Amino acid sequence: WAKAVQGPYCWQEIDIDEWSTKCQPHELVQMLWLLLPRSGGLLQKLHVSCVNNDQAFNFIAQHAGSLQTLTLKRSKISDSIVEKVADKFTALTSLDLSYCSEIGARALEAIGKNCKFLSALSWNMDPHDTAVKTSHADEACAIAKTMHKLKKLELAFVHIKTESVLEILSGCPELESLDVDGCWGVHLDNKFLKEKYPKLKILGHQQKSTSELEDDYNPWAWGCGCCISDDSDDEACSGAYAEYLLDLGFDP
Repeated sequence: WAKAVQGPYCWQEIDIDEWSTKCQPHELVQMLWLLLPRSGGLLQKLHVSCVNNDQAFNFIAQHAGSLQTLTLKRSKISDSIVEKVADKFTALTSLDLSYCSEIGARALEAIGKNCKFLSALSWNMDPHDTAVKTSHADEACAIAKTMHKLKKLELAFVHIKTESVLEILSGCPELESLDVDGCWGVHLDNKFLKEKYPKLKILGHQQKSTSELEDDYNPWAWGCGCCISDDSDDEACSGAYAEYLLDLGFDP
């Protein structure tokens, strides 16, 4: 049994995700250095969290020749190391980089260009993380331009607007499921979605008609002080309303 356990066929799937969230950083590094070589290049699935240095990610890349599924949540890895070793992940079909707030457009573009079989990507953000960028438009653009085979995409609490989602829908024609939960800048028209993308399932947004979207951005419905106060600045309020409508693509 000792010989069998040490053989590569017992280490094609490694899941230390839960344990890695509780261990010390140096313990995680030691565990990766212990387990990954046992796969003998046959590693197909790896689930791990909190990989907090580029050296550890580089070590994973050196054993990723057969890797198809990679979960790497809550990890602190740089764009530069992803760009450097992305060509090691060519067999990847499913990737979860949720809560990796230091990952940016450069890394996502490198992944898209090198991982031609990638069909599922999760890049959800933590809504309580104050370090998250105020806009992820560049990251959405990188996904749209390089990940044309995506069928499932999760972008919960990512800071994007409607324009970015439409760009993704155009660049990822095989998309079947899109999660934009918590993406408050995304407003999609129900009729448009049914006509243009009848097979697409979108989670986390309210599908509404154009008139309903306009009602949502009616300043009197906001309940904001500048709209209901007797001494409100009507000009300032109408200007803010006009900006919101322009963001939606409407002409106020």
